[in-house]
Amino acid sequence: MRTRNKPRPATVFGIDIGKNLFHVVGLDAAGMPIQKATFRRDTLLQFFERAGPALVGMEACSGSQWLARKIAAMGHTVRFIQLNS
Repeated sequence: MRTRNKPRPATVFGIDIGKNLFHVVGLDAAGMPIQKATFRRDTLLQFFERAGPALVGMEACSGSQWLARKIAAMGHTVRFIQLNS
């Protein structure tokens, strides 16, 4: 994992789920962005294994249930965001 993609001590992480790439934004306690990174599925899980426990928000979609279970098993709290179409 590249140095710039090592997890910073964030309070909240947001994940934008894509087909092949996942975009992650880490926020501090004040809600200010402290990290932005892009991952493939395998490196995304490695990132969250190394990250301290945090609240993780992601959109509710077909692949999010599997990913949420994996991230929650690492000690994070996962919340889904329902997008209205």
